[in-house]
Amino acid sequence: MTAVLKINEELNGIELYFDNKPGNETLTHLKSNGFRYSGFKKCWWSKRTNESLEVANDITKNKITYIETADRNEKVKKNDFNLWNATQWEPFEVNKEQDVKLISKEIKKHLTQRFPGFKFSVRTGGNNMYSSINIEIKKTPYEKKSVYLSAVREYCETVLNHYRHCYSAADAYTDYAGSYNFYGNVSIDWEYKQTEPTEDIKTDCEMYDLKSEEKANEEKLKKDAEFKQYLEEQERRNKEYQRTQLEESEKVEEITSSIEIKELDEEQQYFVMNSQFANLNKNCTLTEYKNEVEKGDYSNEDVKITKEIHFNNADAYENF
Repeated sequence: MTAVLKINEELNGIELYFDNKPGNETLTHLKSNGFRYSGFKKCWWSKRTNESLEVANDITKNKITYIETADRNEKVKKNDFNLWNATQWEPFEVNKEQDVKLISKEIKKHLTQRFPGFKFSVRTGGNNMYSSINIEIKKTPYEKKSVYLSAVREYCETVLNHYRHCYSAADAYTDYAGSYNFYGNVSIDWEYKQTEPTEDIKTDCEMYDLKSEEKANEEKLKKDAEFKQYLEEQERRNKEYQRTQLEESEKVEEITSSIEIKELDEEQQYFVMNSQFANLNKNCTLTEYKNEVEKGDYSNEDVKITKEIHFNNADAYENF
């Protein structure tokens, strides 16, 4: 078995071509080091890094060649379409108050320019009660159930929603439907046609897969970091709660050990006239009682004092 390493300058990648199917040990070595098989180009490929190049050189014994994209003296029409870039949403200024037919023309122009060679149908409809704009994807180089076509459809939905304006929101309690400048949806035409994918399109699909994987990894790392931050915050809160609980228990213990309840004899008992009683219960704090009294929500009561609490510690009294 022989293998040839090709450096693809245009895609910043390295490609390994084998004359026979590699052995299991070689396949395991390639996969564990991030290499993937391309059914289109019949090669094992990876993004060019020092590590991947070292793995490839070890297999091919430094047999390095370069991929020539075109003869310098030959004029070649280059397809610079990039599906990943084309399906990444970037908001732009639009006029949502204009006529629906003008909106549909703008949407059709935008999609045609963004996806050259693709075919879209943007139709208006509706009646006196409402207007509609419906987008149909009629022709692209992608299979009907592929992730690539799904990405194009998702972008079309985003564009459609970007032009939509809500005049009044729906109300679930009254069954009142929302009011919009138009309604509509995006669909795949039932007579959808897939054009023959060129080598450029196939390569672009591979790059889309790579970008999707990179984005998924970035999102995973972001979520992991957010979850770690959440756990750290929870741990901080738990420690703070435990600290305050300990302080509270120490204060309660100090209060309990620093008071003396004095039972008053009948001739020592006395009244406090017109005491202001807030309309609260005994579980409320003194601050809450004071706030209610300041708002005027209280009643006047005459209170007979039969017991007194004496503190022998000023700090205990303050804590109380």
